[in-house]
Amino acid sequence: MSTYLCEETTSKLNTAVLEIVELRKKVLEENGVDILVNDTINNLLIQDIVKKYDENFEVNMGRNGEDARTKDIDDIELKCCTLEKNKKGTYPKSSYAFHAMGELKHDSYMFVARDKATAQPFLIFDIRLKANTEIVYNELLRMSDEWYEVAKTKKTSYDVIRLKETYICDNIKMSMQCIDGVTIFKDYE
Repeated sequence: MSTYLCEETTSKLNTAVLEIVELRKKVLEENGVDILVNDTINNLLIQDIVKKYDENFEVNMGRNGEDARTKDIDDIELKCCTLEKNKKGTYPKSSYAFHAMGELKHDSYMFVARDKATAQPFLIFDIRLKANTEIVYNELLRMSDEWYEVAKTKKTSYDVIRLKETYICDNIKMSMQCIDGVTIFKDYE
């Protein structure tokens, strides 16, 4: 579906973009962090929430493949998806994208779902126990192998595999809590 806007609307959008670009430039100069990078936005939006149940949690603002860390865990892989409420006012089930041929094994995984309209997180799966990170890794490896077998027989450049929320919920026992309107599932106490 195409969206063409009138000149007045386009002008208003351009003005907003210029304000955002100026703010980005200022923050980048002061802190060396590009706030418009998707991972940066996701990380900053969850950091304060996670710190309410894990005071040692830190997100990495460097673009080097290392997403976050906490006490005794140096490699927390953060994945985020954005969902829109359906006509019933509920969210569809989430899924989290990985590159089939990318780094799949991590010490811990954190999956975050954000609301499309507000950009705010509403759901976090925080998986840290070794047995459960192995469950996640083995499923990702299975999907990667499946993708590779298909890629051997037909040309494809799209190497995305998706870990589904239903798989996480069906295979990992977690406790639930709510912090600032965000539902958090953790596999540890």
